[in-house]
Amino acid sequence: MLIGVAAVLAVVIAVLPASLVTHWLPRPVRAADFSGSLWHGSAGTLSVNGHEAGAIEWRLHPGALLGLTVAADLHWVKIGFVVDAAVSIDRHGFSARDIKGSGPVSDLHDLGV
Repeated sequence: MLIGVAAVLAVVIAVLPASLVTHWLPRPVRAADFSGSLWHGSAGTLSVNGHEAGAIEWRLHPGALLGLTVAADLHWVKIGFVVDAAVSIDRHGFSARDIKGSGPVSDLHDLGV
C-alpha cells in the first residue's frame, strides 16, 4: 500500500505546475516566470526584499519524500554568478551540501554583497 501511495504522490508532483512553489517561499522572497513542474522546474525571475536575485532551477528527489524529507538539486544564476547545491528540508530544518559556484562578486551588489 505504501508503494502505491508513493507512486500516486510521485505522479501528482510530476504534473503540478512549478508556480505552486510560491506557497512555500519565505515572505521576503518572490518568484515569477515559471516553467516546468513542481518536480523539475524553474523561476526565471527571483527577488529578495524587492532586490533582483536572478533565476533558479530545481529538481526534486522523489525517494526523499518517503523519508518525509524534501530534497532537491538547485541551480541559481545571477548575471555571471552561478551556484549549484544539494538542499534538503526535514523535521530538523534546512541543510545544504555540495555547494559549488563561481562568478564575479560584483554581480551580487543588489543583494548587499
